[in-house]
Amino acid sequence: MTEHDANARIEQLRTELAASQERERASFAYIRQKINQLLSLMGTLPLKPEELDDQHLITIDPIGIVAESFRQVLDNLHTTNTDLRLANDEIKAIFDSAGAGILVLDVNLNALAYNSRLQEMLNISEPSNGQPQVCRTVVGCPECPMPGCVASCILETGESIHQVDRVLRDRHYSIAGAPIYNDEGAIHRIILLYSDITDRKQAELAIHQLAYYDTLTNLPNRALLQDRLTQLINQADRERSKVAVLFLDLDHFKSINDSLGHAAGDELLQEVARRLSDLMRTSDTISRLGGDEFVILLPGIRHEEYVADIATKLLETLTRPVQVAHHELICSGSIGIALYPSDGDSSALLLKHADLAMYQAKEQGRNGFRFFCRDMNTKAMQRMLFETSLRRALERDEFRLCYHPLLDARTNQVVSCEALIRWQHPDLGLLAPESFIPLAEETGLIIPIGEWVLRSACRQHQQWRAAGLPAVRVAVNISAYQFRRGNLLETVTQILQETGTAANFLELELTESMLMQEPETAQQTLAQLKALGVHLAIDDFGTGYSSLSYLKLFPIDRLKIPREFVRDITCNPDDATIAKAIVSLGNNLNMRVVAEGVERVDQLEFLVEHGCDELQGFYFAQPMSPEEFSDFLGNSTVTADPTGTETP
Repeated sequence: MTEHDANARIEQLRTELAASQERERASFAYIRQKINQLLSLMGTLPLKPEELDDQHLITIDPIGIVAESFRQVLDNLHTTNTDLRLANDEIKAIFDSAGAGILVLDVNLNALAYNSRLQEMLNISEPSNGQPQVCRTVVGCPECPMPGCVASCILETGESIHQVDRVLRDRHYSIAGAPIYNDEGAIHRIILLYSDITDRKQAELAIHQLAYYDTLTNLPNRALLQDRLTQLINQADRERSKVAVLFLDLDHFKSINDSLGHAAGDELLQEVARRLSDLMRTSDTISRLGGDEFVILLPGIRHEEYVADIATKLLETLTRPVQVAHHELICSGSIGIALYPSDGDSSALLLKHADLAMYQAKEQGRNGFRFFCRDMNTKAMQRMLFETSLRRALERDEFRLCYHPLLDARTNQVVSCEALIRWQHPDLGLLAPESFIPLAEETGLIIPIGEWVLRSACRQHQQWRAAGLPAVRVAVNISAYQFRRGNLLETVTQILQETGTAANFLELELTESMLMQEPETAQQTLAQLKALGVHLAIDDFGTGYSSLSYLKLFPIDRLKIPREFVRDITCNPDDATIAKAIVSLGNNLNMRVVAEGVERVDQLEFLVEHGCDELQGFYFAQPMSPEEFSDFLGNSTVTADPTGTETP
């Protein structure tokens, strides 16, 4: 073989080798591609072909790969089934332990599933056919589908419902629901959640009851009254009718509380509420404002005569006897009436005017009714201004004390004086106690005013003693309100210590009616005061209710014959007999007897002749300022002044 032939053969072999290598590379690429596709289809990667070189790749067994892949798939399926089973158990546990009831419905409102809480809530029995239609029972619809059915509404609107309240089997439930859509966008399922809100509803009802109804009588209170009156006013405007507001206040109710106790008073209020309710129409409103105050609203009024007739019937039903705390009571009431629109254009104004009219009914003797009239406003304004001035009188030092002497009937010597309050009003001048003391008692101002009188009288007594004047007692009048509510014993003790006044120079004057309201309590208080050394007197004896059996038990030092019996004592046999009886009673009970209102010599002679111990009146002197009484007291024996006349 020539050199040329050898070179040609070598070139041919190189070409064949290059072609063989290219075919081999193509084969490896094909195998790598198919293995990747296989592994991708199997979803497992037991190896990574791209990491293998060609020598290792040619040794791969595709069947082995498939087998390994199936093995891993089976392992994964087992794991997945286990996880699904655990997840299903967890979901079921959550489903059954949920605090809310859960119901799953299909589009035909068949119950597909519900949890144990819903079954417990609504007492659902297990279905016999596996698919009960429970909308009638559970959703609260009389029949399905209906607009009122929660599930039907969700089907119709395709929207969730966040809260609908239903009453099912006497329980209150809040129902929320939502649709579940399939892949085609159609409603596939409906899920409803049930929450038992009965306790919340009952709490809301209790709160509403407390907010709008009186706890004692279950009648509407002031808040609900205001709302209803506003509604009735609007209704009257539409119907061109009237509304009557009747303000009822029981007469002397406080005395029942004081004598029989608050429990008896509450029982009486409940009976009054029942009687009023039985008398009125269902369209009328009866309200208790508080205490012994009631308001009745009468809508659709055409004639005032009808209102007057109703007021009369109300008063009549109140006066029927009622058994309270083993006592038969007969109560009465006073009614004020205001009419819309003539007497006011708002609920507040109508109530105010009816209240004013009620006070007018009380002032006219009680157990009656009065219609509101415009001049009542003027009187009410005057009263309000007067009360405001009275409240400021202490702060402004407008009260004054004057002193009225009491003389010994035999020696004509001054033995004591009575402290009498006056009000130096900045506009009305000097006012006597009868013009403002009743208001002070009504408003409770009598407590601070009474303390001021006690303190001022004791201080004045000490000033007289310091000036070297004869020692005389100072008598101070005590009101019933002070005696019952004013901590009298503590007040007297404190003032005596504060002023340095000896107790035997202070005398307290009380009325017999005051003592007989609670005689056992009065006896205890009087005994404690007497233990201090204070003198005690019964003022206006014989004008009120008294019991001689209690009188002998009270530690009384003096009985005061009122001026009503002294005025005609020499010309009226009855007055003379009463006066002599009081003198005899006092002497037999070791009490001194004082006659008030002595203005003539014949009265003086009669009283001295029949043994009266002490005398007081304008025959001797008028009430005096502290300075005037100092001069008067300077003479231990005083000559009577027959020209004395009464002044305030």
